[in-house]
Amino acid sequence: MIIRGLLSRSLGNEYDINVFVQWMQNSVSDGFANFYLVNQNDGGWPNYPPASMIILNSLAYALHYVCGVDLESHTASSLGFMIKNVASAADILGGTALYAFFTSVHKKRQGLIVSAAYLFNPGILYTSAVWGQIDSIYTMFMVLFIIAASSKKHALGGASVALALLSKVQSIIILPLTAVVFLTAPARSKIAMVIGAICATFWVLIPFAFTPAISVIRNVYTTAIGQQNLISRYGYNIWWIFFGEDSTSMGGTDPIFFFFSARHIGMTLFAISIALIVTAYLCRIAETKTAVNRFMANSTAAAMLAWSFFVWNTEVHERFLFPFCAFGISFLLLSKTHKTVYWLVSTLFTLNLLGILHYTPVDAWLFETFPRLPIAIAWLQVLLLVGMHGSQIYFDIIPFFREKRSLQENLQKLFVVQA
Repeated sequence: MIIRGLLSRSLGNEYDINVFVQWMQNSVSDGFANFYLVNQNDGGWPNYPPASMIILNSLAYALHYVCGVDLESHTASSLGFMIKNVASAADILGGTALYAFFTSVHKKRQGLIVSAAYLFNPGILYTSAVWGQIDSIYTMFMVLFIIAASSKKHALGGASVALALLSKVQSIIILPLTAVVFLTAPARSKIAMVIGAICATFWVLIPFAFTPAISVIRNVYTTAIGQQNLISRYGYNIWWIFFGEDSTSMGGTDPIFFFFSARHIGMTLFAISIALIVTAYLCRIAETKTAVNRFMANSTAAAMLAWSFFVWNTEVHERFLFPFCAFGISFLLLSKTHKTVYWLVSTLFTLNLLGILHYTPVDAWLFETFPRLPIAIAWLQVLLLVGMHGSQIYFDIIPFFREKRSLQENLQKLFVVQA
């Protein structure tokens, strides 16, 4: 926490933090339930789902009514530190949950390894403690889902997925894994997941349920795709290779190859990745009996989903790789190759962040001296992901189908309901 406190003293991304400050100020001055309506009318761009807003606005109420802070007189420079502390608190809760899980089902040493990697990952530290974004909140809920699914605590799993989706739209990356966990669970567990999700959704939406704000909240989801109709939002992915910084001003739905747009191509490549990830996951989970091995399968699948979402899709911000750094901790308990890949991707993610928001004169010099560095980072992201997909095919999918079983037996084994 000391390291995070020292990092949090920097201004961070002034634009993002000022948006948060405006939302917090309006929440106090115009009322909690009217938040979405007020920001919509004032051009405050309320594009975050309600769970994140409840957390930020609760901070605003605590500062104003408990501590006596006049929010109207404060700006990003003074309130940014508090917002960063909220993001860091979510990181610490996620790391603590991982430590508690591993020490209860396996070894204390592994719990220390994964929780330390989570808390001190440079990309996670930079996003939460320097940049001032709150990607840690929805990521924490997805981590809780992975732990719950691995422990077969399905009600908690359903609630965690719902809270993730109610925190940030990017949580859709976990839905393919959620669907497989749900479909392979016993009937009683399916019911528990549904009840958990309904209860979590009810408590988050109840402050807005009987106000016009509920329609604005719905728009947060229905307009998520295409809200920023650009090929790239500074994520160094496949599109940066072809178009570089021009991708930040090119329409994502404009045809670039015959009548195909970058969005169509990206979604197609992402769909192929999902198919490979889910198939590899089913091949692995079919042989899995312990909670630790289930966690490894769940976490690895989630990491690959987050990574492929970042690499292939349009409208991708530089921060969208944040969940990979949390889910990918399972790589540290696999082979040396997986460990190397995890730290390489984490380093590339951190460089992507530094390329957009410089922290020291050194990283500013680095990107000014080597202007093609972002393209090199993008190439490495694509090549590493393709290589990992090849690894999944070779080590997970092919061995499973090579066993002397009929196609029907293979399918039955893949889609067997987990007891």
